[in-house]
Amino acid sequence: MLAGAPFLSLNNNTNLNNNMTTTQELMDLAIQRENPPRLNFRDHSGFSNLGSPCLRQIWNDNHWVSEKQFAAKILRKFDRGHADEERVKRYLRSAGFTVCDVEELTGKQFSFKVEGCGFLAGSVDGVVKGLPELDEDQWALWECKSMGNATFNTLQKQGLEQANVKYWVQCHLYMFHAELEVCCFMALNCDSQEIYTEFFEVDRDLAKLEISKGKRLLELWHEEVPKIAENEGYFVCRNLCSHRDVCHRDAPPARNCRTCRHLTPDFKGDPTWLCSKHGVNLNREGLLAACEDYEVMKVLETP
Repeated sequence: MLAGAPFLSLNNNTNLNNNMTTTQELMDLAIQRENPPRLNFRDHSGFSNLGSPCLRQIWNDNHWVSEKQFAAKILRKFDRGHADEERVKRYLRSAGFTVCDVEELTGKQFSFKVEGCGFLAGSVDGVVKGLPELDEDQWALWECKSMGNATFNTLQKQGLEQANVKYWVQCHLYMFHAELEVCCFMALNCDSQEIYTEFFEVDRDLAKLEISKGKRLLELWHEEVPKIAENEGYFVCRNLCSHRDVCHRDAPPARNCRTCRHLTPDFKGDPTWLCSKHGVNLNREGLLAACEDYEVMKVLETP
């Protein structure tokens, strides 16, 4: 036994304090402090979001409508997903395949912007070469997801296009902007550890259609956009969206400049955020702050 170490054993007389905050609660609070709600406010509209079946969800994400703290168990799932991706990447490299996940010159993740509209952007998991299903020197987009058993089984039965249109669109947008012809999509069953692999070719028409949709939603910045359902029990609203309180329960939107009626964004090239009330362009910190002249957008007013 280490000298002075306060080890508990079945035979000592140490009394546990049942009135204090538990170890589990402190761990939960710690991971939530590391991931505050505003960390979820993205500076751009991601390719990973454009495939959402709900236009209002994309619109709400763009406007930073919901400042929601994820439960600790959800944040741990996100951590596991990142760790699982790294594991699968390591398995590929161990098998002798070439996987590139950062740009050689910058050391940063591969990222792309829509030409003429830098607010629409995305970053890929990586590219891979040397797979036996493809030509020896052919690079493929590599996307990897981690999922539970039920979702994984649906993916196996239906294929990606039918099982998850959001992932499907995301992959085609990445291929289109990376000028790649094929995608190697992988999913890890985090319960059974089985790996699903699917190959498919780029659909440029689909990518262009989704880009047009993204641009159209930006044109509707101050306009009301329809939601996928009026019933909050609808599957997408119940399970796949963080805006249910605002959309279905008349909760006020988060207070920031993106939900303010005085904001006039310009999405040509890289976006600029003009406050028409004060005549100044705002950076991220300014957008988050919301001054004393904040007025909620008319389309977001609550009864």
